[in-house]
Amino acid sequence: MSLLLNTAKKRLDSILTDKAWEIEQNLRLFDMYMDKTIPTHYKALLSEERYSFLNVLEQKPIAYFSLEYGLVDWLQIYSGGLGVLAGDYIKQASDMGLPLVALGIFYHQGYFHQDFNEHGEQVETYIAQNPEEYPLELLKDESGNPVYAEIEIVDHIVYVRAWKLKSRQGRSIPFGYKFRGKRALRR
Repeated sequence: MSLLLNTAKKRLDSILTDKAWEIEQNLRLFDMYMDKTIPTHYKALLSEERYSFLNVLEQKPIAYFSLEYGLVDWLQIYSGGLGVLAGDYIKQASDMGLPLVALGIFYHQGYFHQDFNEHGEQVETYIAQNPEEYPLELLKDESGNPVYAEIEIVDHIVYVRAWKLKSRQGRSIPFGYKFRGKRALRR
């Protein structure tokens, strides 16, 4: 057993030594990416007089609406290609520093996980999601009360709360989450 562990450690050390430059380069690039003192593409454009008309976006950011966003795999608010495309779009906008607010829906069961039974039939499994278990922040008004909206759908009122997910540039991506009165709906 000792020989196996020693061999594995030598192999790991060899890989890390071989990859040291690549790892250090990736860390440098990540630090540059997160450095807020480096102007974004959008801020660089604003410094040019011919793009001064873009200043209006500081007060009135672009609103991007989608029913799903493929941001990360653990936040199951997308199910396919269009959600991934919407997620890529807002991530790129964040990287460029564009004043953009993305609005979407937080699905408390996410998309389903597909499996097959012994007869080859599809079986769906839904996993419950709670916004309080994710790096989301409940949007609150100046008094500290949760912000919510009442939306009439057919013959009943649906209450929606707003949650924020921070992006690299500090912009928020609000998500709605329906609830009844002061208690969240559970299904």
